[in-house]
Amino acid sequence: MNPFDNRDGQFLLVADDEGRHALWPAPLDVPAGWRTVHRGGHADCLARVTELWSDMRPLSVVAAHTDATEGREGTGDTTTGPGRPASAAELFEQQAARSPEETAVVFEDTELTYAQLNARANRVAHRLIARGAGPEDVVALLLPRSAELVVGLLAILKTGAAYMPVDTEYPEQRRQLMFDLARPACVVDAELFAALEAEGEALSAVGDPVDSDRVRPLSPAGAAYLIFTSGSTGVPKGIVMHDAGLTNLLRWQRGAIPGGPGVRTAQFAAIGFDVSVQEILSTLVSGRTLVVPPDGIRRDPEAVVAWLERHRVNELFAPTAVLDALVGAAAENGSELPHLTDVIQAGEALHVDGGLRDFGRRTPFRLHNEYGPAETHVVLAHTLSADAVGWPSSVPIGTEVTATRSYVLDEKLNPVPEGASGELYLAGAQVARGYWQRPDLTAQRFVPDPYGGPGAVMYRSGDLVRRGADGVFEFLGRADDQVKIRGFRVEPGEVEAVLLGHPEVAQCAVVARRDEATGPRLVAYTVGEADEAALRAHLAHLPDYLVPSAFVRLESFPLSPNGKVDRKNLPEPVREPAAVTAPRNETEALYCAIFAEVLKVPEVGPEDDFFRLGGHSLLATRLTALIRRRTGTSVPSRRVYDAPTPAALAALTTQGVATQAVTTQAVTTQPVVAAPAIPTQPVATQAPATQVAPTQPLTAPAEPVGA
Repeated sequence: MNPFDNRDGQFLLVADDEGRHALWPAPLDVPAGWRTVHRGGHADCLARVTELWSDMRPLSVVAAHTDATEGREGTGDTTTGPGRPASAAELFEQQAARSPEETAVVFEDTELTYAQLNARANRVAHRLIARGAGPEDVVALLLPRSAELVVGLLAILKTGAAYMPVDTEYPEQRRQLMFDLARPACVVDAELFAALEAEGEALSAVGDPVDSDRVRPLSPAGAAYLIFTSGSTGVPKGIVMHDAGLTNLLRWQRGAIPGGPGVRTAQFAAIGFDVSVQEILSTLVSGRTLVVPPDGIRRDPEAVVAWLERHRVNELFAPTAVLDALVGAAAENGSELPHLTDVIQAGEALHVDGGLRDFGRRTPFRLHNEYGPAETHVVLAHTLSADAVGWPSSVPIGTEVTATRSYVLDEKLNPVPEGASGELYLAGAQVARGYWQRPDLTAQRFVPDPYGGPGAVMYRSGDLVRRGADGVFEFLGRADDQVKIRGFRVEPGEVEAVLLGHPEVAQCAVVARRDEATGPRLVAYTVGEADEAALRAHLAHLPDYLVPSAFVRLESFPLSPNGKVDRKNLPEPVREPAAVTAPRNETEALYCAIFAEVLKVPEVGPEDDFFRLGGHSLLATRLTALIRRRTGTSVPSRRVYDAPTPAALAALTTQGVATQAVTTQAVTTQPVVAAPAIPTQPVATQAPATQVAPTQPLTAPAEPVGA
């Protein structure tokens, strides 16, 4: 059900002769075989559904649960209530009961068994419940990479609330915006863990939370997480994923890549990236060990390769750009990563080049290409065997995962012929509930599914694909302007909206261009007086993947015959080198050569800016790795932002400011304290320190309840 298909929010609770119930948009005719039993607003209808829960299960739950549980014999999963399948938190609890002494999480010198991890998560969960957090609330997760981060995530899921990951490395303004939009009931941060530690209670003092402990009972329709992605209006979009979709993904993943105790999986993705959900939870519901790298290591491909070897990692989730960097670092160091068995790529189109194929020959591993926007998570997947010789150059996105449906449709929503190109629409168990407090945008992307049951919704992906005779999907490109930059989904319109907020920008356009060295990169075109320095300063609050690598100032934009900006005829950015000067010494000359090699340009001068030549954070790690190999000096990649020219970086080195090797950087194992500017309670709400102020419930589901 999409609650935003009609403006007045009126719905029908309908039933058939078999006693099944569903929610149906009021303006539409009730389908044959169904009768109306109640009419009202969305909240009223949901309340009626809740009352009926002990006697019935909604259609989409029946379908999803039936499909998702096929072939699950021997997993030990159980249902936990009257007709309710186990939640994601309960799947973890069941695994903890099966393997209590197996290692669950490793972070630097900290190791937690499943029993210890579950006990710590329980203690935090009961504290959150005591503060009023529960189903349909949002709880912010504001911690750096650590064992505590995993504890906090599980604790929030145990309460039934939706966790909202807040990357501690986001600019403060970005984090503040997320808090303003979500208005979380409370925050899991360093302060909470410090308070629990100070109390010194036994970790085993509390058990797994049950519905009688919670503010409200769990439901498969309940929100599991709220993750923000780029939005075309300049404001990030919050995607609300329900627990039924999350558990469907976890059960499918457990069957698609079998494993259990002894298998070690890296937690590589940024916590604000939806792949992290899959990394963390698919590991912990299957008895594997989650190995978490510190941030200081994660940014350096050479350090990551050494870390993967040291921790004997078997499974790695990494987008193509990161995978290419790791493969290059492994080749240069002669590392073979003999323990690696599975690499899961998602977030970008997967192309197998010579470097990846050569690495696969030396280190046989299965390569999994998984497809799915954050609005559905993984819905298509394709696996290449460990025989890299037979890997195709362009890897298909595969076939449907359990309990999902994929349609290739034309502009009139009619299926296209087999092998023809069309837009991909996604339906079934993993369609998210919609966008946080954005009914207009939800209605545009989550549309009625004409091929599904009553109230069924499909997500319009905006991706062009074709389906072959074997049922395998191939990705062809985008039907709109959305792009992927280093694995992150980017709406150029978000950057455009921010740029237009500068008083000296009259017009702007942001487009993605392919560059041999940098991969896809954003280029900003502006009309107005603002120069590049002013524009970069104006965008400083955005994550670095949203900041264009090049800025082009034009007198006017080329226009198409209908008067719109002709984006195809915007000029290629022209590199404007700094004033031509010769390197002043051998060190500068060496650094100029290293810059040129990394950026794949013929020549770089001592005063040329790394980022203005197309560099970005991932290339900065390659740059510092190459400096270390060529000079023996370790330069943390963050120093490139402070000294972006060969001359400046060389000066840091010769002055001894480059400091220690990346692998020996001090990385705290304790969470950092949250920025004080971010409120831990809803804005303008006065509440006692020991209480949690009430918040607005989450957006209603986008499928019949339980989808």
